[in-house]
Parts: sequence; C-alpha cells; structure tokens
Amino acid sequence: MSRNLGGVGCYFCGTVPERTESPRPILPSEARVYFDEYRGLHVADALCPTCGARYLAWCDDTRCSSYEYGRHRGEHEPFFDLSFRSTFNNEPGRLDQPRWHWWQIREAELRAALAKALDFISPHDARRFDLEQYRESV
Repeated sequence: MSRNLGGVGCYFCGTVPERTESPRPILPSEARVYFDEYRGLHVADALCPTCGARYLAWCDDTRCSSYEYGRHRGEHEPFFDLSFRSTFNNEPGRLDQPRWHWWQIREAELRAALAKALDFISPHDARRFDLEQYRESV
C-alpha cells in the first residue's frame, strides 16, 4: 500500500479531479500515524467532476518534514499527486467511492452522444436504438 496514487487522474474513470479548496498544510486528522513524516505537505480536497470520487490533492511537498522521494511544487499544475481523502493512501474508503460506476457513466455518455448525433431531444428516444452497434463506431 502506498500513500499516493502516483498520478493526477481519477482512479475510477481517469478524469482529472478538481480542487475544491486552496492548498493548505495537511492536518494530523488526515495523515494520522504518518503525520510526522508528511508534516508540511500542502494538500487540498479534490473531487472528480465525472464520477464524484473524493481525493486529497498533493499540491506542494517542498516543506515536507521528511519526504525524501523528491520535491514537487504545483507551479504549472494545480497538484502533482493524489491520495484518497478518507484513507490517505491508494486504497479508497467507502466515503471516497464514486457516486456512479464507470459503466453507468460510459452508457450515459453514449446515450447523450447518440441522441446528439441523431438530433434527438429526449434521451428516451435514444433508448430505442441498439447501443452495441453505436459503440463499435465510437
């Protein structure tokens, strides 16, 4: 188990989460037993706009007390790594889980794309067509 995901994409759907607050020092309640190691790490709560998964975005570790794996500052990007918010590691807790499963998101995207391509107003109309046939063309 690792503290971080090693990337900036959502673990569940691949979308880049959005920060919901400004960077701030990590709290003892967030890092728990790892607080001494990660004291000074600047983080921000983040949320995936597609599936709703919850993250702790790593924004700046240049002031981290004993983090020896590299120094990063989000000068060009809003953050450089992610952890799940409730667990502070790469395994999601129940509160970090997305609101929807990835296949529900993908099916909704396909229905919307099909409706737009066929110039339909109602998603109900799009359900009459075979999505499997459309998936092959996307």
